[in-house]
Amino acid sequence: MRSTNRVIEAGILWAGIVFNGMSLLLYAMGLSMMDANVGERVSAYGVLFDRSYPRLIGVLDDPNFYVFL
Repeated sequence: MRSTNRVIEAGILWAGIVFNGMSLLLYAMGLSMMDANVGERVSAYGVLFDRSYPRLIGVLDDPNFYVFL
């Protein structure tokens, strides 16, 4: 069965919306639950505190990979 471009584009669109929506929700939850004065490389939910600087990791484990997805 062949798919049309419109179906493929819609699937990619919704996957991106769900991925980014979940990541931002987890990031907000992590920011609200963590203290800003934490140690090095401490993560909770969707946020990673690296030298007391919050970085978005979302549903991933590494903030550098989030940029590519």
